[in-house]
Amino acid sequence: MNREAQKILGTQVKELLSKVVGGIYVGRVFRHALTDFFSKFSVTEDGLEITANDYVTFKLPIADEEEYINYAVAVENDEEEWEGSVYFDYCFEIAGYKFAFNESDKGEVLTWEQFEELAAKAKCLFSVESIDGGSVYVSVSDASIGISDFGEIVITSDTATVTLDKEIVDAIYNDSVGANEVCYRIEFSNGMADMSVEVDDSNRLSM
Repeated sequence: MNREAQKILGTQVKELLSKVVGGIYVGRVFRHALTDFFSKFSVTEDGLEITANDYVTFKLPIADEEEYINYAVAVENDEEEWEGSVYFDYCFEIAGYKFAFNESDKGEVLTWEQFEELAAKAKCLFSVESIDGGSVYVSVSDASIGISDFGEIVITSDTATVTLDKEIVDAIYNDSVGANEVCYRIEFSNGMADMSVEVDDSNRLSM
């Protein structure tokens, strides 16, 4: 079945941005990852202005009469194909940046499919660390995250590989809103301390 790209006029994109719930996730297109989260932003006549630490970080131009593809909607036809998003309502690519957002509250708990999209498919490096001490303490930087064919979370760096069996994962949370940065948290059912998953500073856009 053919599914065509959803194209949205710039004026409508600006209107949608005025209804954002939670905040905006941003990343460079070439990284295929959303590395930063911003709760402060404004929509102007020229486009989107994203701020961090009370100063303007960068501006993304949005032309009123130009059409922008919503990459959150899956497409499949003879010319192009992509999966779409299982987490975001909207995802656009402008001036070398990708930004995504929701118009409804998605809650804090992530499904495995959502976590896979946000972390495992992201071509960037994370820092993964146990939040509190305990019998098992994990601290891995410059790590990539994957989901194995057996449903395990696999954390890999140049120095270590950590595999988390799906059976011991109680829940996965998106803590980005509270942390005001891209941040996920893995909660376990066997008494292990929660683990935080954050984008390494070297991969972030914000200064």
